[in-house]
Amino acid sequence: MKSWQESMLENLILYFEPNANIVGLLLFGSSIRPAILPDYWSDIDVLLVVREDELKNFFPSVEWLKPLGKIYTFSQSSDDHKCTIRVCFEDFSRIDFLITSETSLLKVREWSSIPFFSGLKVLFSRSSVVDTVAAQTFSKQDNPSVTQEQFNEMVNAFRFKSMLAVYKVVRGDLLIALHLAQDLIRDCCVLGMILRDRATGTNIYKHGGLGNELVSQLEATQKPFSPLGILDSIKESNRLFETLASEWSNDYQENRQPLFDWIEREKTELSF
Repeated sequence: MKSWQESMLENLILYFEPNANIVGLLLFGSSIRPAILPDYWSDIDVLLVVREDELKNFFPSVEWLKPLGKIYTFSQSSDDHKCTIRVCFEDFSRIDFLITSETSLLKVREWSSIPFFSGLKVLFSRSSVVDTVAAQTFSKQDNPSVTQEQFNEMVNAFRFKSMLAVYKVVRGDLLIALHLAQDLIRDCCVLGMILRDRATGTNIYKHGGLGNELVSQLEATQKPFSPLGILDSIKESNRLFETLASEWSNDYQENRQPLFDWIEREKTELSF
């Protein structure tokens, strides 16, 4: 029995090849790597090369996707060279479309990132440009690293948000306080992902596992949605964030105590 990926690729060829405005359809990503066996949750990555004056018909519109299935949700992004539409259909089959033109494809070495560094498999082509690029090899680009300045900004933003969350609890605005407290948990996750990417040299993970221990540590931040509970959540988020930040650099200087003292003082006030 065919997988949905095999059936979808056949449908993509049948759907796109008769359209003269599409000059190439290519497959990339894990789908072309024989060592990786796809499962139902594996998506498809395709490069769609269209005529320059036809790009407007493929982005940002998603109407052209409807013959492929009933769309559940999608996301879009673009830069000077390419457009990306990541679509999920109602059966949870997923396709990531990278859409570009021959002119932009000729400048592929100038792209800020080349998603098809692992190679390209031509599904059909009527363009010498497509054929030429498909025959090239590309080096895997380094995972963009967070600079020290960006890290410092992240730490300062986290501390300011923590202060504001405590202030909102004191003022009795639990709605904003809880929103900020939950955002602190998210910030811990972001810092954890940055550390994981730095350790592994990549931000692409087909399967999880590495970093899951952080999720267990975040359980300590789950407190009742009460003034005291939100304050405790803020404190635990700060405890974990500072621990993670210390892993970033041996020179990192923790500064949790002023906030902790403030929280404990306010907890005493709220208890009366």
